Amino acid sequence: MKKLKVLLTTACISFLFSMEAFANWVQVDSGQWKYDLFGTYISNQWVEDEGNWYYLDDNGIMLANITQDINSASYTFDTSGKCMNPGTIDYKNTKAFIREDIGFSVDIPTKVTTDAFNTTDENFSIESEDFYINLGFANIESDLNPWGYGLQAETQFCKDYQNEAVQVSTSYKKLGDFYMYYREYLLYNSAYIDFYSYVEDHKVISIVQVSYSKSSRERSTDILNTLKKIS
Repeated sequence: MKKLKVLLTTACISFLFSMEAFANWVQVDSGQWKYDLFGTYISNQWVEDEGNWYYLDDNGIMLANITQDINSASYTFDTSGKCMNPGTIDYKNTKAFIREDIGFSVDIPTKVTTDAFNTTDENFSIESEDFYINLGFANIESDLNPWGYGLQAETQFCKDYQNEAVQVSTSYKKLGDFYMYYREYLLYNSAYIDFYSYVEDHKVISIVQVSYSKSSRERSTDILNTLKKIS
């Protein structure tokens, strides 16, 4: 399956499709394994890799050859770290990401991979085997156009994929408590690329949603529909 790389810098957002993602297993000096997502070792999270489930503890170490209680449920991991009873994973268990300065929160399932709680950047990713979300946010200076920030991901995407992407629709769409400017694309006739932008008083939320099937699109949209306004 093709993966979407999203390179986030202070200057721009570039989109590249390739056979690998910016997420890698890293073996540390102790011989144990950690999971690097966009340059950050994640912790206290499930990771899905090629249909198998693994868990990173509070030190970011992959559990292996152990039975462990996680969120009040017991899981057994073999010597490779693979969870032997993943059917019992609580898919409804979530953790709230909150940004009071921007005025929003979103509930992130513990079963997905995210760097939301391990970064101080003004963006984070949420990903699973068949979808990817990048959520960016900022307080834009009063002399700058906030829509320039809100639309820069789509602008770069259209420039890079002008011959491969087809725009399907443009409208306003409600995600949780937010009415957002929404643009829908189909890339390579197989991947759904959705862009959302919200601007209020120079506070900006910008979302890129990549889904590889209709069902994964529904599941990733369910996450975005937990967006709440806070004051």
